[in-house]
Amino acid sequence: PYSYCYREFSFGGINYINYSGALTGEESLGEVLGSAVLTSSDDEGKMHSVNADVYEIKGVSQKCAVALYFKDGVQQNNSAQGYYVYYNRHYTPETLGQAMDEMAFKDKMLIGQSDIYIYYDAETDDGKVVSQMYLVNERAINAFNELLENNKNLKGESFDRDAMIRSQNLTIGASYLGAWTKFRLNGDGYLYFGLGDNELRYNIGKQAFNEFLKVIESEC
Repeated sequence: PYSYCYREFSFGGINYINYSGALTGEESLGEVLGSAVLTSSDDEGKMHSVNADVYEIKGVSQKCAVALYFKDGVQQNNSAQGYYVYYNRHYTPETLGQAMDEMAFKDKMLIGQSDIYIYYDAETDDGKVVSQMYLVNERAINAFNELLENNKNLKGESFDRDAMIRSQNLTIGASYLGAWTKFRLNGDGYLYFGLGDNELRYNIGKQAFNEFLKVIESEC
C-alpha cells in the first residue's frame, strides 16, 4: 500500500505517521481539511511524490489523527484504494480526560478485539518473573473504563524509560482507528499510554492498580 511507501507527512504544523497500513471507512470521514504532497525515496535514492486529500475523522480531533485519500494512486490503479489513517506521533494532551475526549475513546478505542488477553507479570521475592494471561471480558472492560473515568483530571508526565519499575505489570491491548495500541499499568500506581511515539504516564495510585488487578484475577 502507499502508506508503506509514504509513511509520514506534515500538515497544519503536525507530523503524522501511518502504522501497519491502518484504514478507515468512508462513513467515518468528516470534511476535507486540505491537500498534502507526500515524498519518499526508493532503493536507488530517487525521490517520488504523491498527492493526497486530507480528511477529518468524525469525532476525532485533528490533533490526534486524520485520514488520507491518495488521488494519484487511484488514477494509476495502484494499491491505494481507501482512506489511510495517519496519527500525530507527538500528541501531548494535558490531561487523561483531554486524550479521552480528543481521541474519542468511547467510540474509537476498542479493547479486547485486537488482543483478547490482558497480560500480567510480577517479580517474586527470589527474582523470578511469574506471567499470566487473562481473557478479556465485559467486566474487565467496564472496570478499566471506570478507572479511566475516575482519573480524567490527571496530568500526563514524561518519564525515564530506563528507570521504570517492573515489579508488577498489566498490559491491555486495544485497537484505535485500525492500529494496535496498548495501555500499561504497574504496581507503583502508574498508567502508561500514548499515541505515536510520545508515551506519557498518569499517576493513578497504587490502590487503583490493586483494585483493578483484583477484578482481573477474580472475574477474567
